[in-house]
Order: sequence, then C-alpha cells, then structure tokens
Amino acid sequence: MVRPKHIILGGLVMVIGIGVVLHLFPSEEKKIKKQFRLLAEWVSKEAGENPITMAYKIKKIETLFDGTCEFGIPLYSFSGNYTPEEITGYAARGRLSFRNSM
Repeated sequence: MVRPKHIILGGLVMVIGIGVVLHLFPSEEKKIKKQFRLLAEWVSKEAGENPITMAYKIKKIETLFDGTCEFGIPLYSFSGNYTPEEITGYAARGRLSFRNSM
C-alpha cells in the first residue's frame, strides 16, 4: 500500500530533480544572456579602478569570444573579422578613454 507521505515525498524529489536539471543545463538563450551580462560587467569601469583590476577585466573579456568573430558596426567603421586578442585590445583602448563608468 502506498502511503500519501510517499507520494508527497516522490513528488518533491521529482520537482527538485527538475529544478537541478534546469539549473545545470541552461537553455541557449540563458547562456547568451549570461555572456552579455559578463561582457557588460567586464567592460564597465569603476571609479578609482586600479591597473591590476583593469588588466584582470580585460583578460576576462578575451574568454567570452571563441575563434574569429564577425562584427558589423558600419556607423563606426568597425566591420570585419576579429580575433579574441584584437577584441580585447579594442576594449582596453576604449576603457582608457574614460575615467569611470557612467
């Protein structure tokens, strides 16, 4: 005989299992949103940021890109294929133009 306690416990285990699977294996959309969130965090510049923190953030930007990436920003004449190292260089030069984030 199956007790109601066992049914509730089984249901709870299933809900927890589904939650764990969804957390450990996120959708492609969630993965991309996470990449953009990290990019925004590492591109931003804090007031009084020291050079070591800046170098750390710049190095982390490189990890977000794999192989050659194609950019198309015609307004700024920034279209073409770029390696992660080139992207990191542009990000570093861009960050140096600002004292801190807006």
